[in-house]
Amino acid sequence: MAKRFAKKSDQKRSKDAQRIFKLRKALNLSQRGLAEEFYVSPGAVAHWESGEREIPGPVIKLIEIFEERLKQNE
Repeated sequence: MAKRFAKKSDQKRSKDAQRIFKLRKALNLSQRGLAEEFYVSPGAVAHWESGEREIPGPVIKLIEIFEERLKQNE
């Protein structure tokens, strides 16, 4: 049986899913709490974290901003 290799977009989605999960944990927020910060539904956060849905560009930008603020506070 041939192995299934993840497409590049699948690999990126997985990396972004890990980023948003780590960010949420670093901020000590629930999925609902992060959803409120990003003005999205808790279901959207759950789908992003599981890799089921791609994270939109504007949300990636928000993640970058929050990550930078966390680095500055270290």
